[in-house]
Amino acid sequence: MTHDPALRVALRRLSSPGVPVLVAGPAGVGKTTVARSLVAAWTERAGRTPAPPRRVGAGEVRRAPALLALVREAGKRPVVLEDVDRLGRRGERVLADALRRGGPRLLVVTLCCDGDELAAATTAVDSDPHPDPPPLVPALLQLPPSLLRRVYIPPLSERRADIPLLAEHFLPRGVTLEPAALRALAAAVWPDETAGLAAVLQLAAARARGRGERTLSLATLAPLLAPEARAGAARALGLVAHMAAWDEGDALAGLGLRRALRFVEAALLARTLAATDGGLAATARRLGMPPSTLKSRLEALDRELALAAAWLP
Repeated sequence: MTHDPALRVALRRLSSPGVPVLVAGPAGVGKTTVARSLVAAWTERAGRTPAPPRRVGAGEVRRAPALLALVREAGKRPVVLEDVDRLGRRGERVLADALRRGGPRLLVVTLCCDGDELAAATTAVDSDPHPDPPPLVPALLQLPPSLLRRVYIPPLSERRADIPLLAEHFLPRGVTLEPAALRALAAAVWPDETAGLAAVLQLAAARARGRGERTLSLATLAPLLAPEARAGAARALGLVAHMAAWDEGDALAGLGLRRALRFVEAALLARTLAATDGGLAATARRLGMPPSTLKSRLEALDRELALAAAWLP
């Protein structure tokens, strides 16, 4: 998933199971994608067919019993615990204590932080001669590498060479990019990181497939690279992320990128349906898709459509 030599070496060292892994980085850089790749490498090394890990948002396991049950589960099957910074201080301490006791050898956790924050926390722990941990340092960062291995994923601005790889990963199967479109992606600025890249590619691919095309041209992609076009997708993704941070009982807690993109698609469908007064044929024409495809997408996105109608203007 990367051309960066240092990052490739770091990920290769983590490709063997046995010790939990912390994947850190700024928001939207693809930490969950890296976590899933690590789990796939672990299952392949074990001689098993790679299977999607269980993905759990921190909002779902804020209470200690649920968190400890998840840690025990990670001793038997791969688990990705996303956004552990949302556990709160107490939750992080519970998780850190559980890791000290050992057992969750198939656990990957993701932490949202930038490189300076991670370096400062690591330096504070390494330089403190006292047995008590320094204040304001997350409990997980106080664990030694023998209990929790770490890898930092830098922002896209520091690894533009990875954009072609990420584009191939995010595009639907059978859809390719023409060279000019790929160059435009690599030259664009991505303030919302891989989340924005994925949203643009998914929307562009939907438009291309609506025209019966299998190759994304620059003409199809360019309108979606305009700041105002990307801002709409970014607002929807940001709203989903905000709602996912609500109370742990909220049904949206723990949403990942795939669910966020479903929400963006549902928002587009909801707005178009409203503009056509609910007419399926007119909506399908506006979106450039057959009516049968529109019907199947409406059925598949029933839950997200209800949320889009309730929360998006």
